[in-house]
Amino acid sequence: MKTIQDNIDVLKLDKQLSKLRDEIKDKQAEYDKMGINEQREIHQSSASTIRQHQAKLERYNGRLQGFSDQKRSLKRKLAEPEYKGVDERYRMKMIEHETTTIVVTDLDKYYDALDKALLRFHALKISDINKIIKELWALTYKGEDITDIQIQSGQDTGSRANRSYNYRIVMSKGNSQMDMRGRCSAVSYQPLFICFYL
Repeated sequence: MKTIQDNIDVLKLDKQLSKLRDEIKDKQAEYDKMGINEQREIHQSSASTIRQHQAKLERYNGRLQGFSDQKRSLKRKLAEPEYKGVDERYRMKMIEHETTTIVVTDLDKYYDALDKALLRFHALKISDINKIIKELWALTYKGEDITDIQIQSGQDTGSRANRSYNYRIVMSKGNSQMDMRGRCSAVSYQPLFICFYL
């Protein structure tokens, strides 16, 4: 009797086992349909990316800590007497620099204006002197070979500090002019010297 009951129990268990195996197969099919393997790969890739970003974050935190230390060190330096009030001193120096630049620009304009005025004045004075020389020449020289003499000036091209004028005395006959140096006697220069002393 016990053997029969045991066989019945075995058959029941076998039937349950078969049913469980079918359920396992169904669950495995559902599991495969859900793409768990793909999700696992995505999870692993995401975990790797997170670890990389965490490593970068740690490096950036380390650099940030270094910058914070440097900032505190610079603040301590700014509190020292050497750097105290450096912003105000910088502002004053900038004002001084800008003012100096404006002054230099104005002086350049003034010098250019003065230089032009001196050139005009110089040309007028040379013209006045030549008029006097012409009158004296007409009074003192009775020859026919030289109509008149005059001073001609030329300005050297160079720096402002070394600028100078070159003067030469020319004699003219009609429309032709010729340097007097080496071409006439000292007597011819006498009216010119008188003119300069006047």
